[in-house]
Amino acid sequence: MSNQGAASEKMTTFSFQDELPPLPVPDLHETCQKYLQTVRPLLTDTAFAQTQAAVADFQRSGGVGEQLHAALFAKAQTERNWLAAWWEEFAYLRVRDPVVINVNWAVTGFPPPYPRDPLPHAASLIARILEYKAQIDAETIEPQMLSPTEPLCMAQFARFFSTCRIPELEKDTLVTYAPGQAKHILVARSNQFYCVDVYDEQGRPLSTVDLERQLRWVVEQAASAADLDPPVGVLTSENRSTWAQVRQQLIDAGEGNHATIETIQRALFVVCLDDGQPQNPEEYARAALHGNGRNRWFDKSFQIIVQADGHASIHAEHSGIDGSTLLSLFEYAVSGGASHVSATPTSATLPPVKRLRWKLTPDIEHAIATAERHFDQLAANLGLKALTFEHFGKNLIKQCKLSPDGFIQMAIQLAYFKLHSTCAPTYESGQTRRFFHGRTETIRSCSLQSLEFVQAMTRPDCPVETKRELLWKAVKWHTHQTREAMRGHGVDRHLLGLRLLAMEAGMELPALFKDSAYQFGWRLSTSQVSTSSGPSLGFGPVTPDGYGVGYGIRDENLAFHITDWKSCPTTDIDRFAQTLEQCLLEMRDVALER
Repeated sequence: MSNQGAASEKMTTFSFQDELPPLPVPDLHETCQKYLQTVRPLLTDTAFAQTQAAVADFQRSGGVGEQLHAALFAKAQTERNWLAAWWEEFAYLRVRDPVVINVNWAVTGFPPPYPRDPLPHAASLIARILEYKAQIDAETIEPQMLSPTEPLCMAQFARFFSTCRIPELEKDTLVTYAPGQAKHILVARSNQFYCVDVYDEQGRPLSTVDLERQLRWVVEQAASAADLDPPVGVLTSENRSTWAQVRQQLIDAGEGNHATIETIQRALFVVCLDDGQPQNPEEYARAALHGNGRNRWFDKSFQIIVQADGHASIHAEHSGIDGSTLLSLFEYAVSGGASHVSATPTSATLPPVKRLRWKLTPDIEHAIATAERHFDQLAANLGLKALTFEHFGKNLIKQCKLSPDGFIQMAIQLAYFKLHSTCAPTYESGQTRRFFHGRTETIRSCSLQSLEFVQAMTRPDCPVETKRELLWKAVKWHTHQTREAMRGHGVDRHLLGLRLLAMEAGMELPALFKDSAYQFGWRLSTSQVSTSSGPSLGFGPVTPDGYGVGYGIRDENLAFHITDWKSCPTTDIDRFAQTLEQCLLEMRDVALER
């Protein structure tokens, strides 16, 4: 790849797309060996022997594993990313669970520069986002780089705006409208939706002061309207097949509904003006992750949520966009601050704001009421704990010459082990954007090295020197696994491709995929964000008996959002948070002691 000095040159956004390497197909035996290493800490001797036998049969010479691998290799010769379409379909679009909490993610942690009035902050965010969109359209945003000579795939940036997930009975679709097909955003207020043009008749973006005037009109109209529609937006929080059926009922109920849905789908993005008063970090996090379920349209690519105190957050639909890309937009938006407010109106006459209306039948109204009940039950069952760890952050961990992410992952492993006296299958998201249309690969944070470390840390008679040595080994191994995942040599995406090929061929699934080790759910689902603004990442647990652990790595502190399902008798987010804080302090003492 001829990109020496690329980072120092002025490149267009998609300069390197044609040069990005294809996603590799790892060696079959290498993947099988890694798989056995990562499941060993989770299995008894008897169960591991069964897994070993299944893996040995799968990878035997001339066996089904080699046949599937050959078919996958052939597929990779004709597709620059053999996984991309499969991943979007099976990780997201075929999932029938509600997207809110179960699939989507949110980031909070952006207090307002404007006290007492949220609308100037919301207007400033919109203006900055429109600036960012203009840069994407003009392809003037420089490509993100993994290193000075290694670019990252920028394809997801083309999906930021006018993108919507559309429910279908068996598999949803994801649509992105071409730039220029929409000049409006969707504003949600009092569970109603408003079409707000953000460009004037000459195609120029409205000034911040004019955007604020438009938002103020929405707030005043919503407060005075006597004929509010039922909260149709809550339908986007339903089971996907159920929502698909009701959406068709909406379309059949009147032509106006179809036009309204099309307006929503084409909107550049959503701004949710909430009227709640969050009182603590948990309430802010809940507002970002799910809110009241009604003042939202969860199928849109992203929603900017602004509270009555001006506090801002972002909620993202996951099927088309990962956090590592979309957060660059939000960081740009919040970096404007109070200085970005323009007092100069664009024009004396603003585009009219249109309230979107619905024609509803009794069956649709019943479906809305049912969706409200289902959402309230789902949100009530979610446990959420926000922890800001103030004792140290990235700087101190790096002083210990340890990877901050690896250090935190080992603290999560130790906290779980202390609480549950066992290890957990652990998912950490690692990006593969160095490849064409790369998304993510699993970093399996639970390892033999992490097991040795947590066992040592829970033995009072274990010398500090031994604990420190095992901490180093565990973090070093995690760093190695992270690099392997990022270079497309993880375990899970390769095995997924082989399993999907077997399913497409109508084959009986090999024993490896029916074995208990492969059926483990991710009882620890983890992911991190590291940005200059230091936000906190939140998402739901992915198993009934698991935790979701999102974290932000800051220079001097760490931020965690920990979730579980209250209906599970074995999880406890309060104890987990307390134990995690204790583990971080213990590990700091171990790392620093000489």
